[in-house]
Amino acid sequence: MFCVIKRIIKDKLWDLENRIHAFRYGYPKWAKWNIDDWFLKSIIPMLDSMIKDGCSCPGNFVREEDHENPFEDWRKVLQEMKEGFEEYLYNREFKNWDRLEQKHGKSTDKFWEEVRKEEKIAIEKLYKSLDLFKKHFWDLWD
Repeated sequence: MFCVIKRIIKDKLWDLENRIHAFRYGYPKWAKWNIDDWFLKSIIPMLDSMIKDGCSCPGNFVREEDHENPFEDWRKVLQEMKEGFEEYLYNREFKNWDRLEQKHGKSTDKFWEEVRKEEKIAIEKLYKSLDLFKKHFWDLWD
């Protein structure tokens, strides 16, 4: 019983330490050991907010003739960026494994083949999202 209480106190202190660090420096203490994870968990809600509540789009979307509806086209770019980040994070946190396990059985060759296939697709989508992020970096304001 004492060990459980000690663990709970230790976890609460670690949580408090992270909150103080985030308040002071702008990111939780654990993030410096896992910047990629922190970035994905931070950018996804921001993009989601821009998709739902955004009221602007980049000027070049308005000027270019191939954008009939520049605001909707911008939202599609943001959505594609967000979905690539989400899929990679979902795959990275092994959330797809339960579904694959039910479909193919645990630790079968087919299971691992599907894991590798989905991981490859998720990485490709991540790279596409990062390319969009890089291309539109200066446009990510609202």
